Amino acid sequence: MAVLPPLMARQRLAFFAVALNVFMDALGVTLLLPILPELLRPFGSNAFLLGAFASVYTLAQFISTPVLGSLSDRFGRRPPLILTLVFTGLAYVLLAIGSLVENLPLLFGARILAGLAGGVFAIAQAYIADRESDPLKRSTQFGWIGAAFGLGFLFGPALGGLLSGINLRLPIWFAAILAFINAALTVFTVVESLPPERRRIVPWQDMNPLKQLLAVSRNPKLRRSLASAFIYNFAFAGFTSLFVLFVQNRFGWTPLQVAGVLIAGGFTSALGQGLIFGRLLPYFQEKGLALLGLGGMAAGYFWLAQVPQPGTQLYPAQILTALFGGFVIPALSGLFSRRVTAEEQGQVLGSVQGWQSLAQVIGPLILGVVYDRGGADPFFWSLAALNAIAILLLLPRSRQPIE
Repeated sequence: MAVLPPLMARQRLAFFAVALNVFMDALGVTLLLPILPELLRPFGSNAFLLGAFASVYTLAQFISTPVLGSLSDRFGRRPPLILTLVFTGLAYVLLAIGSLVENLPLLFGARILAGLAGGVFAIAQAYIADRESDPLKRSTQFGWIGAAFGLGFLFGPALGGLLSGINLRLPIWFAAILAFINAALTVFTVVESLPPERRRIVPWQDMNPLKQLLAVSRNPKLRRSLASAFIYNFAFAGFTSLFVLFVQNRFGWTPLQVAGVLIAGGFTSALGQGLIFGRLLPYFQEKGLALLGLGGMAAGYFWLAQVPQPGTQLYPAQILTALFGGFVIPALSGLFSRRVTAEEQGQVLGSVQGWQSLAQVIGPLILGVVYDRGGADPFFWSLAALNAIAILLLLPRSRQPIE
């Protein structure tokens, strides 16, 4: 077996640790899905309570992500990575204690703390942008980071359901231990990627999330692609939030059957981002893969609306949607990274993720009304139409380059 040179081996280990940070972020979002109703049952678990518990995480992440991005531009990428993992572990500990003593404010406080520490994706992207100067290789690594995120979504529900069969709180304690182990791994393996001469001081008043989001939206190089990313996330958040409801309503499937199709979609998304995306990138570039992903997802959404009883086409329709969906975020991340300076990577990518988080707060609420009033078909048609709008925003305007 060939032995990697020490520097190369350490670089790969550092990249693995950063990818593991992203995996943990996604795992934390999905790990609670199978057990959340049981955790909240002592407080009269209902749809509003479940929705509020999910929303506070995304809102907290929306507030913190641009701030974490700016702090990483000021102090380097490594300190925020370590701190987010430590606070994520503490959030899980508080969540387990809150469920044990049946304290609802403590449960919500734990979820808010987890959301505040949930801006790791943007820091991981900035870390890659610092270390990889070649745009194609950088976008390929964005794809691997996206695959880690997809694997977190894949394993989260399965792990949560499996461990909860032993003890309801075991998935929470497991996630806490994993976060602390990952923090230690980051301390010993991740080398700082942003040298002092490339750091910049960001005034505290400029860390206002809304101010940063408005600032990045005024950048003419980012405006249209940022709007496209917002609309994509708006639709995708509605899809992920209501897909289980759709399957149960239309097909009467059990949670175990639903888990099967979710795992298939998660595996396909991780495969698309981790392997297929990098192979297609030299031929299509980031812009082409973003358009391909959005178009494929629109077709998948439309197909899902047509799936008949007993749902024999559900698996291929979901797999199609997940496969093409895996191309969109790494492709758009590559576009954003290309269009800003090295010193702006953390702040801009953090602000972009902030816009995505805002879309993930609003999307399920508005699209939930569409589903309640019109049913599944108008819901999926709306998703397809939104993706079509996102495509139009990426297409070139007359006599102007694509933004």
